[in-house]
Amino acid sequence: MKHKFFTLLLILLSSARLSAQSDVVIFRVSPEGDDAASGTQAQPWRTPEVAAAQVQAYMEAHSGQAVRLEFAPGIYRLQQPLAFQDLNAPLTLTAVEGLPVLSGELPVEGWQPVTDPAVLQKMPPQAAGHVLQADLQANGIKEPGAVADRTDRIDFYCGG
Repeated sequence: MKHKFFTLLLILLSSARLSAQSDVVIFRVSPEGDDAASGTQAQPWRTPEVAAAQVQAYMEAHSGQAVRLEFAPGIYRLQQPLAFQDLNAPLTLTAVEGLPVLSGELPVEGWQPVTDPAVLQKMPPQAAGHVLQADLQANGIKEPGAVADRTDRIDFYCGG
């Protein structure tokens, strides 16, 4: 009798686990994806921002539906913070098959020595030739923030 009860309990627990797993809708993001895709494993979205907006819309349309958003390995450059509001069900963000990196950093390229005489005369003579500049807008940085406001600006690091 105990053996039959234990077997029945295992079957019930296994079916409950499978049922719980199938109740979660899974979406995927990949650096090789396409933001016009459906967000499935076979057709992942490319950017976390689009994925967040699509998942938010899905969860609003499917009240109570749990969602898992999977991130494939790679570097995701965030243009804005990911935000989810008024969720009515569990949302899990998870990595799959390796390490995804979500970063607000933007690499700045095209560094050149400062050559503007007006700028050069403001610095010590020994600094000339050692100070570099780059075009931030050409690097995708549209608003670096006010220099006077230390809480709303971009910090720049060179060489680590």
